[in-house]
Amino acid sequence: MNPRIFRSSPLLALAVLAACAAEPPPAAPVPEPLPPPPVGWEPIPSLNTSGDIVSGYVQRRGLVRTGPVRRAWLLLNLREPIPIPETGGRALSVRFVGEYRCAQREWRPLEGAWFARRNAQEPVHAERPRRGSFRPAAPGTLDGAFLDAACSL
Repeated sequence: MNPRIFRSSPLLALAVLAACAAEPPPAAPVPEPLPPPPVGWEPIPSLNTSGDIVSGYVQRRGLVRTGPVRRAWLLLNLREPIPIPETGGRALSVRFVGEYRCAQREWRPLEGAWFARRNAQEPVHAERPRRGSFRPAAPGTLDGAFLDAACSL
């Protein structure tokens, strides 16, 4: 390069020096690998993962897929953490055993647990066994996601 160019244009000289001194941008963070699902849980291939749910698993032991009321242990991994009102914490994974009335779009959660990491890792809240009545499970809600998963089996 011709040194006379830098004498006639000090701003150009500063720009060249600044470009040479700049550090390369930091490397993009490597995403944390997803832990495996709990032993004995199988993927739910029919699960809709276009919304808030990333993946889901069913525990085949104790699964009831016939009759007016289905019963299943389901594990759903969430796209984004959601708040847990009882603790103030956040969860990326939730697991419930519930009974499901597919035709009426109702479910009755029986027992559940919330986890800080996907695939039921790092428990942050457990819901005690309960025996309430069936309640609506509207599409686009977490309740609806559980119902849709159970009814797709």
